[in-house]
Amino acid sequence: MWRCLGGGRWRGAVLAGLLALAAPTAAAEQGQALARQLDELRALGGGQDAFRLGLDHLAELSGDSVFDFSFGLAALEAGQYDHAALAFSRILHSHPRNDRARLELARAHFLGGNDAAARQQFEAVLANDPPPNVRARIEQFLSRIEARRAANRPRLVGFLGARGGYDDNVSTVTDRTLTLIFPGGSAQLTADRLEDGFVEIGGGADYLHPLSKNTGLFAGVGYSDRHYFEQSAFDRRSLDLRAGAMFLNDWGRWRLPLQLQWMQLDDEDYRRLISFGLEWARPLSGRTEIGAFTQLGTVRYPDLPLFDVDTLLLGGIVSHRLGDAGTQLTAIAFAGRDRARDDDGEHNSRRFAGLRLSLNLPLTGTHALNAVAAYQRANHDADNPAYQARREDDLYQVGLAWLWRPLPRWELKTGVDYYHNHSGLGLYDHDRTQAGVGLRYVWE
Repeated sequence: MWRCLGGGRWRGAVLAGLLALAAPTAAAEQGQALARQLDELRALGGGQDAFRLGLDHLAELSGDSVFDFSFGLAALEAGQYDHAALAFSRILHSHPRNDRARLELARAHFLGGNDAAARQQFEAVLANDPPPNVRARIEQFLSRIEARRAANRPRLVGFLGARGGYDDNVSTVTDRTLTLIFPGGSAQLTADRLEDGFVEIGGGADYLHPLSKNTGLFAGVGYSDRHYFEQSAFDRRSLDLRAGAMFLNDWGRWRLPLQLQWMQLDDEDYRRLISFGLEWARPLSGRTEIGAFTQLGTVRYPDLPLFDVDTLLLGGIVSHRLGDAGTQLTAIAFAGRDRARDDDGEHNSRRFAGLRLSLNLPLTGTHALNAVAAYQRANHDADNPAYQARREDDLYQVGLAWLWRPLPRWELKTGVDYYHNHSGLGLYDHDRTQAGVGLRYVWE
C-alpha cells in the first residue's frame, strides 16, 4: 500500500498527516471524558475534588472548550473565581458568541467582587436579547451589584416618632406586704401601686462611612423622653451616643462599638453608662446567621454610689429565616456579671443569665406581627442589709406587637408587654403591663 503512494517519502508524509488528524480527536475525547468526570463529582457535592482534578490536567487540556466549561463551573463551586474567569475567557476567545460562557464569566466576576467587569458581561448578554427567564436572572444580579455599590457609599438613616400608652405599675412596686428588719425590731408596710398614662417622643440616626470594601466607621445617636400625666416623679429621658469600627474578613463581620448613655429621672441625673464591646456575625447559609458578642462597661449612679457596678456581658445569637415569606426567628442567649465598686454595696453584685426569643411574622406587604419571650435569672453575691437575706430574681417577659406601614416611610405600631419578676425579696417581686401605640417616620 505504501508503494502505490510513491515510496518512503510519501509514506512518512501520509503518516504525519494521519497523526495530525488523529491528535485533535484524541485530545477532544480526553477533554470530554474528563469534563464528564468533573460534572459527576460536582453533582455529588464534590466541587473541591472536581476543581483539584481539573487543575491536575489544566496544562494539557486548557483551551478545550468542553473541558474549560466544566472546569470553570468546578472552580466556581470551589471558590476559585480567578481560575473560573480564566476558563470562561478562554472559551469566549474561541467562541465569542457563546452567551452561556459569558454568563458564567459574569458570575465569576461577581462572586470575586469585580462588579464593573461583571456588569459589562451581563449587559453584553442582555444586548443579545436572551430569553425572559435569563433576562430576569441577569436583572437580579444587576440589582445586587447596585446594592453593593450603594453599600459602599456613606449612608445616613434615622427616625422620628411619638407614642402614647398606659403603664399599670409605674414604680415597679410589689403587691406584697413588706417586712423591714432593723436593729431592735421590724416593721411592715404596703407600697402603693401607681398606674398612669404616658406620652413619649424619640428619635435617632445612624451613620456608616466605608473606608474600603471591607472596613468602615459608624456612629449613632438616640434620644427618648417619656412623660407621665400624673406621676411626674417617674418622668425619664435618655440620650445614647455610639461609635466604632467595623470590618469584614473570611471569618465574618466584626464590629467594635463604644457606647455612652445618660439617663435622667424627674429632671435629675440618675444613671450614666460607658461600655465597649466586640460583636461578630457570620452567615451559615442564605437563611441562617450566627453571632457572638461581649461587652465591658461601667454604670454610675451620681446620687446612689452604692449601686455603682462594673459589668461584663457575653452572649450568642442565632437568626433563621423560615420559608420565603420573610418570617424571621431570632434567639439570643447571654450571661454576665455585675460587680459593685463600693464594698458597702456588695449586695448589688450579681451574676445573671438569660434567653430571649423573637419572631417577626410578615402578614402582607404592609402588615407584620412581632412577638417576644424572654427570661433572666439573677443571683446576688451578698445579703440585702434591710432584709438579712440574699436576693434571687426570675424575670419573665412576653410581648406582642402589630406593625403597619401605610406609606413607604411611615410605620404605625401598637403592642403590649407584660413583665413578671419573681424575687426572693418581697420588695422586688412585681408584675407590670405596658401598652401603647406609636407613629414613626423613617428616613435615609
